Amino acid sequence: MYMCNLPTKKSIMEILLKHLLYGSIILVVLLLYQVTGIHCPIKYFFGIPCPACGMTRSFLSLLRLDIRGSLSYNPMTCLVIIAVLLGFHKKLFNHKKIIDGILIIAAIVTLAFYIYRVFSLNVDV
Repeated sequence: MYMCNLPTKKSIMEILLKHLLYGSIILVVLLLYQVTGIHCPIKYFFGIPCPACGMTRSFLSLLRLDIRGSLSYNPMTCLVIIAVLLGFHKKLFNHKKIIDGILIIAAIVTLAFYIYRVFSLNVDV
């Protein structure tokens, strides 16, 4: 049976502060991308695309409800978004081991697809 713990005022504040911190980090990274012109540090320094390459464009396509465009940029975006949300809010669920299992499966699927995408398709992501 699915059960959800009701959050306390303290846990709500912790969640809000955590979201504020993560949002601030994302904003700083985006500003650095704009200032330096480096859009993917892994690709810039190592010459290979990272598993997240194309996720920003994919996410923006999702916001415009362009599912086909989103999947063409990075098909793992929806899975990663779900995994990140579950990871951030793991405290709210009683079955943390199930959430951990879902996160591990999401990481394995994302990594496997990345390897397939880079080596089998020879796609410059």
